[in-house]
Amino acid sequence: MDRRLTDAGDNWKMLGCAVCFWSRLAHIIVYAIGVPVFRTLAFTVGLLAQAVLVLAIFRVF
Repeated sequence: MDRRLTDAGDNWKMLGCAVCFWSRLAHIIVYAIGVPVFRTLAFTVGLLAQAVLVLAIFRVF
């Protein structure tokens, strides 16, 4: 098999992990500051990043 076909999900996994990490870090900082709108936004971005990560692990795309 071509290596590009077998490693296709690795870019999505890397992106999902990075976005999840940074959004959770932003969530902690915004939570400490006390801004509810940005806290919800950071949490939602992290949740979507986890969904992308799950889809990449199961090779949906």
